[in-house]
Amino acid sequence: MKKIREKGASIVSIVIMCAILIIAPQLQLAFAPAATDWPMFRYDLGRTGFNPNPGPTKNLTKWSFTTAGTLTSSPAVVDGVLYVGSSDFNVYALNASTGEKIWNYTTNDVVYSSPAVADGMVFVGSNDTRVYALDANTGTQIWNYTTFWGVWSSPAVADGVVYVAGMDGFMYALDETTGALKWFNWLNVSMSSSPAVVGDTVYIGGLSADYSGNVTALYTSNGTIKWVYPLVFGPYFSSPAVVDDTLYIGTTGFTVLALNATTGAYKWSSFTGSLVNTSPAVANGIVYAGSADKKIYAFNATTGAKIWDYTTGGAVYCSPAVAGNGMLYAGSDDLTLYALNAATGQMIWKYVTGGWLHGSVVVAEGYVYLGALDAKVRAIGGTARVGDVNGDGVVDIFDAILLANAFNSTPASPNWNSNADMNSDFIVDIFDAILLANNFGK
Repeated sequence: MKKIREKGASIVSIVIMCAILIIAPQLQLAFAPAATDWPMFRYDLGRTGFNPNPGPTKNLTKWSFTTAGTLTSSPAVVDGVLYVGSSDFNVYALNASTGEKIWNYTTNDVVYSSPAVADGMVFVGSNDTRVYALDANTGTQIWNYTTFWGVWSSPAVADGVVYVAGMDGFMYALDETTGALKWFNWLNVSMSSSPAVVGDTVYIGGLSADYSGNVTALYTSNGTIKWVYPLVFGPYFSSPAVVDDTLYIGTTGFTVLALNATTGAYKWSSFTGSLVNTSPAVANGIVYAGSADKKIYAFNATTGAKIWDYTTGGAVYCSPAVAGNGMLYAGSDDLTLYALNAATGQMIWKYVTGGWLHGSVVVAEGYVYLGALDAKVRAIGGTARVGDVNGDGVVDIFDAILLANAFNSTPASPNWNSNADMNSDFIVDIFDAILLANNFGK
């Protein structure tokens, strides 16, 4: 009873302090996220999953858009437009600021592939055995190319060529403008992995029916094989990330694997507790990956030594993304998106969705965008009105109470509330209370 009274007294004192400080001079927040695009699966042609611009430090909902099917396709965001595929057979273009639909294009089957946007066109595969090129502004089809089986892989576009892998075992290179075949090569593995393109080389992972597989490097000029690294347990959905002449990829053999990107020579492998179907993110000398053992891992990019791991409530099939302000984002089958400190693995915030998260997290324009198996695409982050801790559009006594409950907390504290940290310095303190007080009643 004494503890309850003390807690109540502390809440009241903070509320009174906030009310008194309403007359304090108006203060301004010092930080505004920089706008940037995420034009293809895993951000760039190296598939690094790292955007050097800031990501959100808040878990507010900016908007959500509901399709007629589940979403495992990862969005691309370019010039204020988000592009994403759905199991309802459609590719959608949405206003990235509002979530309003601009257009949709209907294919003949599920769209697992994540769009790539280049030169005013959207390139995407469909399970209907086609690769499509669409006008980015209107959604009008420019061309399509027919493969032998479904295309789950996400295209990479480099120097006027579209590189994409098929579930039929073929690696394709298509002319960006016409869709004409430049070359193809049968690799004798099924490929839901997406190619990375660095320099004169295309890198791709594949899986055989017996769960063996390989990682293959091909020359961009003609598709001839540069090297092959065979695996007893191959990669499934994991796509290679190539950074500083090292290739990183997850495998069904419970490992994250590192190879020399020039020669294919083994560098290291680090074990997790289960399948690694996520694509690694690589930033600042650290490799990040999720595993079906419910954990998100951080490994030293040079040695493979584990730096930290974070345990979620479900298998992690959602590939992580890293932002330039040191934030890491990854989703779990516990229906939750986690935002962690990329250096330490400490949780900053989490966001609960209505479905499993099996796509890849996208960081663009200061927000996180992702689809879920509840058929919704979401934009998460940003800031509500300063002081609006509960995000209901008004700064009132309920926000003051929430701030009071989180007072003196940091991300390591059980009472941490990222929305109460209004100046984003990772502690809820008197400066946040002043900010709330200055906006009280607005």
